[in-house]
Amino acid sequence: MRAGSLKQQISCGSLPSPLQTCIQLADAVEYLHANGIVHGDIKPDNVLMTDDGRVQLADFGSAISALTTTLDFTQTKSPNFTMRFAAPEILNQKEGNYTFTEASDVYALGMVGIGAYTYEN
Repeated sequence: MRAGSLKQQISCGSLPSPLQTCIQLADAVEYLHANGIVHGDIKPDNVLMTDDGRVQLADFGSAISALTTTLDFTQTKSPNFTMRFAAPEILNQKEGNYTFTEASDVYALGMVGIGAYTYEN
């Protein structure tokens, strides 16, 4: 996408409408949750912006069914999510076994929204 990621737009200070961006992102997260999917790694890098200002959520490498919300990273000991946007309850879990929920996606959405309004990644 020529417009790049939300992270790029925030870094350049070129985000035209933080409110509309956050509304569109919230709609995307709501759609995922309504279809039983937890994203697990919502962050500005994973939000792509189209040339006409539409938001597209990307990188579903951590996405899981809401029916099975535990990701087991015990073999690599390396979490497949971004700590900065992780909900406190995720960070307080035993290393190597992280349980994601719709609530943890909503927390990450809020963190992204704060970044959009303050122009901080």
